[in-house]
Formats: sequence, structure tokens, C-alpha cells
Amino acid sequence: MTTAYEVAMQAVADQVHADARLRGAMQLRRGRPAERLTAGQVHAQLRHDISRDDFNTFVDEGHALLDVVRDDLAEWTEKLDAAERAQVEAEATRQRVRAQAAALVSAVEDEGPLQALTLDDLLNRIEPGWWVEGLLQQSSVAILAGEPGLGKSFTALSMAASIATGSDWFGQSVKQGSVLYVVGEGAESFGKRVAAWQDTNGEIPRDRMVFMDRGVNLSREASVARVVEYVTEHSIDLVILDTFSQLTSIDNENDASQVNKATKAAIQIRQARPGATVLLVHHVNKASGGVRGSSALRGNVDTVIVAKGDEKGFRLTTERSADGKQKDGKPVDLRGFHLVDAGASAVVARGTTQTPDEQHIREVLADGEWHPMADFAENADPARRRYSRILDSMPNIETQGTRPKQYRLNAA
Repeated sequence: MTTAYEVAMQAVADQVHADARLRGAMQLRRGRPAERLTAGQVHAQLRHDISRDDFNTFVDEGHALLDVVRDDLAEWTEKLDAAERAQVEAEATRQRVRAQAAALVSAVEDEGPLQALTLDDLLNRIEPGWWVEGLLQQSSVAILAGEPGLGKSFTALSMAASIATGSDWFGQSVKQGSVLYVVGEGAESFGKRVAAWQDTNGEIPRDRMVFMDRGVNLSREASVARVVEYVTEHSIDLVILDTFSQLTSIDNENDASQVNKATKAAIQIRQARPGATVLLVHHVNKASGGVRGSSALRGNVDTVIVAKGDEKGFRLTTERSADGKQKDGKPVDLRGFHLVDAGASAVVARGTTQTPDEQHIREVLADGEWHPMADFAENADPARRRYSRILDSMPNIETQGTRPKQYRLNAA
């Protein structure tokens, strides 16, 4: 015997189906998922595509079906207890969100009607700008690849925070935007990295940067649909997926079909909002130093930024000789990057850029005299160990003795 709960659940599904028939607007505006249509615009497009009589019949039947289903749902919901009613209402909400997200993805997947461009159309198109000058372009999918432990995630966070704050990134101009950072690795300690960046560079506006650490998988359509919906509704300009391998279900990165599916999902996310960019943080092949996995990964994206280790830290390059790529811009080779301790974590620095800890150390040593650790921090200060590491790694620092060990700035 069918229970009231089962009937109500079926009514939920029927309501979503009926409602979708009236809200077919997503299918009518293919290729432009970031735009939203009002009911009047939907009707206008429907009238353009079908005759007036067919249109009126379509709407009348849809409204009639929806009214019947809603009445059925209300009738059977009244027969449920509070717990069952809450479950039905939750299922109704879940089904509605799924249907809306699926419509968005469907609109992105469909290439839409053929559209011929005149020569003037082509020549007068506005070229996309840059989120980070020379490195990260608007309306693109990019890869940042590097060896484990080199600093690629710190670099991605540094770029993201600079975009969120609108501050220049180590001499490269930046356009301010809203950032979604998806943490697939090291989520437990990621907050320390963000705190270290803020301690060094200033506060990140809370409405400009958000994080996710679960629920994102480029290999699953439902997950991609949720991300597309979030990017659209929250006006996200940059989505960072860190790392590509952790945020997909790819069994073999050399399998072009699996890689193609994941990169197509990244493109769908990019298309969710005009000007939006997706940055995939990835690894390099140990043998070649190039982007790890199928060549389809490199071929399907617009930009490949490779982090290459050197004697002073690492460099960031889009030059082809390093397996980099910049489809719509000149290749760059930016050098002098390294990680420095900051707070309970580290931050990316470049050239002579100093952290607050380094600045404090240099202020103490500015007199050219010998200084024990007590001059830098109190005995009970947890920063003593951090200062010791920094002093041992800084150039032009002389040491003498062991108990206590003393430090002096070598001015030569």
C-alpha cells in the first residue's frame, strides 16, 4: 500500500517537472548562462519561436499542470507528521536546486546556433584584460604547475589574495575581483597560510574571497553544476582549483578522454560569468619538468604557468621552452621568487621583499654589533625558533659562539 509520504515525494518530483516546463528559459538562451531572464523576457522569446496559439496553449497547459501538482502536494503533505513534512520540503528544495543547476550546465554545453561574424565584428572585438598582468588573463582557463614543495599553492594563494585586495602582485598590475579558492590538499593548515599572507600584506576583504574544501569534483556533472550555479549567483571572477588531481576522479592522467572531460568542466565554470577565469593548480612530470599527464590538458587550456626551481628559489614562466603557454599574450619569465617564514606558515616573496620578521631582524642588526637571540625575542616567545631559522637562512649574517649564539650583519 502506498503511504502518504511516498505520494508526497512523488508529488515533489511531479512539481519540479511541471515547473521546469514553464521555466524552459535556460534552454532558450544557450551559450549565455551568466545572463538571467525575467518571466516577460521568457515569454517574448517563446513568442518569437512559436506561433501565438501554440504559445498560449503551452502556457495554459503548463499552468494547469503545475496547479494540479501543487494541490496534490499540499493535500498529501497535510497528512504527514512534522518529521515527514520536513523531509518532503527538504527534498522539494533539493530537487528544485538540482533542476536549476542542470539547466545552467545544459545551457553551457549546448554550442547554440551558428553565428557568422563580419570582418569588422572580428577586428572590433575587445580583447580580454588581465587579472595579473602578463600571467593570468580574464576569460581563460589556466594551469599553474610545479614540483611538490616548490611553492605553487603559496603562489596561487598570493595571486588570489592580490586580486581580492586589488593590490599589485610583485610589480605586476592587478584587476580587483572576487575569488573562490577550492582547497583539495592541505585544507587543515590552509588557514595558517591565509593568516600569514594577511599578517604580511594586510586584510583580505571578507566579501572578496571565499573558500571550499569539499563537494567539488570536475569529473562529476552534478558537482560541476553546483559550482557553475555558485559562480553565477555570487559573481565570482576567479576560481582556483588546488589541485587538479585531487579535485577530479581521473584514474589515469594520461587518459585523454578523462582529462578532456575534466577540462571541459573547467571551461563550463569559466563560461558561467563573463570575464571569469579558472586556475588549475597541478604537478609537473619529474622526468621532463613539463605539465604532468595527457597532452590534452595542456592543449585544452589558454595559459600554462610553470614554476621552475633555481638556485635562489623558483621562477614563473609561460615560455614554450619550459612547457609554458600563453595563447593570447607574450610569454613571460619572472624570476626571484622564494618562500619565507611568516607567522605560523610562509609567504611568497620576490627579490628583496621582506616579511615583518625579516624587517625586525634587520632593525636589530642595523647597528653592526653582535646580538644574542634575546635581543630578537624574549625567552618564552614562541617566535624564537622562527627567528633562528630566518637568521640561519638570511644572506650576509655572521655568527659566533654557541651558548649563546650571536649574530651580526656583515656590511661587506
